Amino acid sequence: MKKSDKKAKEHIAIDDPTQFPHGDMEELAKKAIKKFKSLSWERFDIKVVLLIFFSGNQKTEDLLYQAMSYMEKRQPKAAIPLFKKIIKQDPKNTIALYNQGLALNQLKKYQDAITCFDQVTEIDPNDVAAVNNKGISLAEMG
Repeated sequence: MKKSDKKAKEHIAIDDPTQFPHGDMEELAKKAIKKFKSLSWERFDIKVVLLIFFSGNQKTEDLLYQAMSYMEKRQPKAAIPLFKKIIKQDPKNTIALYNQGLALNQLKKYQDAITCFDQVTEIDPNDVAAVNNKGISLAEMG
């Protein structure tokens, strides 16, 4: 193997999180979070990217990807059943709960959205985006 080929292969292995033992995954995830937080991305984008790279559950990953595709196309009604499937598999999946709340908010189902945001903050009391969006839903309700 040429020196340049070996270096390229090492680079691919470093960029491919599946090549790292589990302990190194945590450190890699922390670095990825730090990098993504420096960008001006929406909250769910960061978590979706991390889920795609670090999730061991392909089905959850696929469902989330499909749901987020619907959200990007402004089709929240199509995304909600996918978020519900994810939540049924993993009731503490704050990514799905939060984004289901956003979808419900877009459909003007404010009380249901508030329920989702409350569930997120029960799991993660420091989730500022969920608290903020709950406030938006409450304001919309009047």
